[in-house]
Amino acid sequence: MRGVFFKLLEKQMAEQPNTFFLCADMGLGLIESMQEKYPERTYNVGIAEANMASIAAGLCNTGFRPYCYTISNFLIERAFEQIRNDICLHDYPVVLVGTSTGFDNGILGPTHHVIDEIGCIKGLPGIEIISPVAVSAIPLIMEYLNTSDRPCYVRIGKGDFDPTVPLTKMNQFVLAPPNASTLVITHGTQFENCYKALAGQGNVALYAMNHIHPLSTTDLLPLFQKYSTVVVVEDQLKSSGLYNSLCQWLVEQQLTGVRLLPRCVPVEYSHEVGHKDYFEDKYGLSTQKLADFFQSLQ
Repeated sequence: MRGVFFKLLEKQMAEQPNTFFLCADMGLGLIESMQEKYPERTYNVGIAEANMASIAAGLCNTGFRPYCYTISNFLIERAFEQIRNDICLHDYPVVLVGTSTGFDNGILGPTHHVIDEIGCIKGLPGIEIISPVAVSAIPLIMEYLNTSDRPCYVRIGKGDFDPTVPLTKMNQFVLAPPNASTLVITHGTQFENCYKALAGQGNVALYAMNHIHPLSTTDLLPLFQKYSTVVVVEDQLKSSGLYNSLCQWLVEQQLTGVRLLPRCVPVEYSHEVGHKDYFEDKYGLSTQKLADFFQSLQ
């Protein structure tokens, strides 16, 4: 997904001279072409994420549309004050692009487990959050970013999965059996595991959400009116991700009769070191454990 994103961003750099790219010592193998073609609009700030956010805000004052790129947890949590005060407080159209999500960097330990950054940033007024599910979602996301004038966080996980039928909308059904009473909602790279887990089951619907914040009542209300059981699958803490947002939304909408179930990371930090597959299996997010869980609901 990252490769497609940067190819489209380089194309945008050529077509839109107000696009400016900043990175914090990241992007090896992805950004060199932009650096060579547009050195006056490409800058590596070094390991200085907070400074990068403030530079982006300053660039907005001079008419640029900045993109900031680095590892997701450092991008959001290390630079939180600058994102709040310099970007969101002024409603600047800065695109924060994070690489690595969930347990992509699980072998580096808990400091690199990106399982709580959505909860950190979604409370800031005006910001949008996009969590790409597949390669074919990236062009849709880039098109959306070009029409938005709000600050936005795009969290791009490691992966290059695409469903058999390419995505055509930001949020859409991917599997919709007519007799299904259970709906799975997911975002980010967990979409791949859900899609594979539901292969051949034929009685559970799957809804892919690339745009996860703010929530759209227009999109969600028909879903929660149709399905009696809704499962949220994500590699975020149960207390702070999309599941948490949907719990609040359900209460605000005064919807009853819907069973909302989490398939998320427990509210804990793991001090273990392991590959992504290890943590997904541990927390019930692997393809096989999801398949078993979905089967148990029927």
